[in-house]
Amino acid sequence: MASSQGASGVGSAATNALCQVFNTVRNVIFLLGLTLMIVGGALYAGANIMPSQSKGGFQGYGMAMIVGGVIGVAIAVAAPFVLNLVVS
Repeated sequence: MASSQGASGVGSAATNALCQVFNTVRNVIFLLGLTLMIVGGALYAGANIMPSQSKGGFQGYGMAMIVGGVIGVAIAVAAPFVLNLVVS
């Protein structure tokens, strides 16, 4: 009996460690996504005062950063639901 309780304690410790790593990664992805959206918006807006030969490039980079930020935030928000489907 003692060995089965010890094994469940190890499993619980591993689960807690994985949950901490998951929460840290999710928070980092969420903050990175928000940062990408803000910087991308500023770059896109700043491109409007650029000369025409570089305006399109900066607008493209800005829009790509905005889309990347939205995808990052969507992944961070959807990750707990997907993880619960996989685990249970």
